[in-house]
Amino acid sequence: MSIVDSLSSLLQQHSEDDSTRVNLLNGISHALYRADRSRALKYAKEANDLSIQINYLKGKAQSFNLMGIYHSSHDESLKYHKNALEAFKKLNDKKGMNKSYMNIGISYRRKGNYPKALEYYHNSLKISEELYKRKALENSAILSGCYNSIGIIHLHQDNFAKALEYYQKSLKICKEFNDRLGELNCLNNIGVVYDRQGDSNTALEYYEKVLNIYLKEEPSFKERIASSYYNVGLIYMRKGEHSKAYKYYQQALIFAEEIGNKSITAYAYQGMSKLAIAQNNVGEAFNYSKKAYNLAKDGGELEQLKEIAQTLAETSNALGNYKDAFDYYVLYKAMNDSIFNESNIKEITALEYQYKFDKEKRESELIQQKKDAVRIEQAQKQRILLIASISGLVLMSLLVLIVLRSLMQKRETNEALATQQEQISERNSELVNMNQKIRAQSTELTYINQKLSELNITKDKFFSIISHDLKSPFNAVLGFSSLLLEKHDKIDDKERAKIIKYVNSSAESAYKLLENLLAWSQAQSGKLKYSPETLDIKDLSIETIFSLEGQAREKGITIINETSGTAAVYADKNMLSMVLRNLISNAVKFTHKGGEVRINIQRCEEDILVSVLDTGVGISNETLTKLFSISENTSTLGTNNEKGTGLGLILCKEFVEKHGGNIWVESEVGKGTIFYFTIPAS
Repeated sequence: MSIVDSLSSLLQQHSEDDSTRVNLLNGISHALYRADRSRALKYAKEANDLSIQINYLKGKAQSFNLMGIYHSSHDESLKYHKNALEAFKKLNDKKGMNKSYMNIGISYRRKGNYPKALEYYHNSLKISEELYKRKALENSAILSGCYNSIGIIHLHQDNFAKALEYYQKSLKICKEFNDRLGELNCLNNIGVVYDRQGDSNTALEYYEKVLNIYLKEEPSFKERIASSYYNVGLIYMRKGEHSKAYKYYQQALIFAEEIGNKSITAYAYQGMSKLAIAQNNVGEAFNYSKKAYNLAKDGGELEQLKEIAQTLAETSNALGNYKDAFDYYVLYKAMNDSIFNESNIKEITALEYQYKFDKEKRESELIQQKKDAVRIEQAQKQRILLIASISGLVLMSLLVLIVLRSLMQKRETNEALATQQEQISERNSELVNMNQKIRAQSTELTYINQKLSELNITKDKFFSIISHDLKSPFNAVLGFSSLLLEKHDKIDDKERAKIIKYVNSSAESAYKLLENLLAWSQAQSGKLKYSPETLDIKDLSIETIFSLEGQAREKGITIINETSGTAAVYADKNMLSMVLRNLISNAVKFTHKGGEVRINIQRCEEDILVSVLDTGVGISNETLTKLFSISENTSTLGTNNEKGTGLGLILCKEFVEKHGGNIWVESEVGKGTIFYFTIPAS
């Protein structure tokens, strides 16, 4: 939604005839400035009528200002701007007065009354420079506009040096305020100066630069784009490049007619008229100039009308219309004399000198006022300094007496405080030492409690194994051996072989358990000897597989060693052998008949990675988190009801970490398990 739409919506919702409605009407009028001047003028008039009705002076001033901007008639525009100036004066609105002085000057300039225009420009310039010095300018528009407008008057008087001086001042202000549009306007006007001086190449550089920036950065400013197209066309016509000139005049005409700007449309037609003259097409030149004259006579500037009248006189004469030629020449002569008459030039020069004199006088008075103020301030400071010095001496004497007495009292107090401070400091040191000892004891007790807790768990586990897990295989051995002893003559060979197998299995189970218990107890007591050496873990894995081949064969399980090549590690052979034996034995234990166990050993950066995979029952997520904890009972029966203690994995973890490696497990219930561990490579 555009600004105009937003304000229009608010206006429809606000039905009361008050200052808010006036402000909305003025806001819509201002927003329509470039889009639709006729609608803009309508809203400004409505705001003005309502302001007068409700006696709203600020709204009246603003609406008069807008009506003056939008009205095509110079006389009507001048009247409205003067009304706006009176209203702004009553409001003591410096910024509003500044705008009105500027707009009145523009109206007089368009009427060709340059002395009057310059008078109002200087009034605007005084206020603008005052606001600029006080850093009260919101933007560069008015101050740069004053410099630009004064430059235009000097340009019309062919005083090119003065015109360029004011345009450069305007450009400096625009750059200071980062006013891109103002800067482009200044560059265009500087191009006009070079154009009028006959330096077509420099003028063309400025015109084309301005046009390209407008088209690229500010495409909505169609009025200025139209003006820039006209300026470029004018240069190409003077350079004799008629086709280019015609193309640029056509573009100027399209943009000017689109926004309803009669002045630029008239300039475009006048340019095309001169182009037709250069091509000896006098009839077409007259028609273009006639169109230009009809458009410019209602709202054009006097300078523009003068140029068109001259062209009409020349083309009418060439066509044999001598009466029309004479009438147009008289009109041209009158306007030219009005612009360049001696009194005008003198009055403009006098106004320039008067402005400079007034400015220097104001600056001189301001300097004198500052000097007087400084002198008065210095005298007051000296008087105050004298009084202050006398008062200071009296106060100083009193203060010396008070300070001396206070020092005596403070000395006594400080001595007492120093003694107390020493005692407090000694006591604090004692307390700090005691506190440190208590903290150290607390830390030590915490550590001892933790170790005791671990020892209790270890002790309970140890007794559990001895009382239950170790007792079971020995009971089996004793029971079966007693049976063989008492009834050996009554048992057949097949039954005897079966009993011997059970005895052997129980003995092996007891031996493995005793082996793990011995290793575990040595590890817990710190007596386990760690003797690393360089060895091939592949050979060790083959030995371990061979020792477990019988256990696997009984269940129809295939053990596959997928390792190829050598895999040298720096490790304790006994510890590493126990780790491999426990992991492979567990894999066989929890794999169904006909399943597989795979061992893979490979180099992984600085370590050797060993994996033991089985296609067994798998491990639940809950059990996985407890596998390597001694405080948790994770022992379960194998697929053939083989028993275990849960001690093997704890030993595996201790032995792997002893070597600086890591052990972990991945499992899925019903699909199998993979145990991984790493050992430093040799």
